[in-house]
Amino acid sequence: MNKLLYIFCFFLILSCNKDNQHELDTDYQYEDGYTKEDSYYLIINNFTPYICYIECNDGFVVSINPNKTANNVKVPTKITSFQISYKNHPYTYSYRENVPGNQGEKYIINIKDPDFPECEKKKIFYVTVKNDEPYTYKIYNNEGYPIASVLPNDICTFSLTAGEHSLTFRQADGYILFPKIDYDIVSGNSCDNKNIFIPPTGSEEILEN
Repeated sequence: MNKLLYIFCFFLILSCNKDNQHELDTDYQYEDGYTKEDSYYLIINNFTPYICYIECNDGFVVSINPNKTANNVKVPTKITSFQISYKNHPYTYSYRENVPGNQGEKYIINIKDPDFPECEKKKIFYVTVKNDEPYTYKIYNNEGYPIASVLPNDICTFSLTAGEHSLTFRQADGYILFPKIDYDIVSGNSCDNKNIFIPPTGSEEILEN
């Protein structure tokens, strides 16, 4: 009997600590009809595949698992602005959500997946190559793999992961003994657009043995 009483008290303490911290990682609901002076209630819907945090400067924190709902979360009326952030989002993102905060009222916060462009989600940027030579060139990446080709007096566009890349431009036709090979370095952040010309500035012709 004493052992059962001890176990019951242990879980009761854990439950009280969790309520005081306002940390929610599953569906959560205060008892219906529960009221207290100087407080209001939130229904928080997380419609994203990410763990989301709702917090403010006063230390109020609610965490909600992906595609979960926290019902009737009691909040002091002095708190009317919340910072919404995404724990395991591919990149840092947050925004503010405001509510009137009137005593006894109930408000809904819907957390949606941010509509970012694909280049931001994939962390890529774009490179446009203009070929001013009368020959076709093949373009190779850092590892020596072909990633694009550009026709004479034409342009082509391809994507690279954000960061710095060393590119090789190899003449594909029109040569007698050895193709002309040029080099250039390009770097960019997500969604940048970069331009490169053939021959690039400072390029050097290399003859293969």
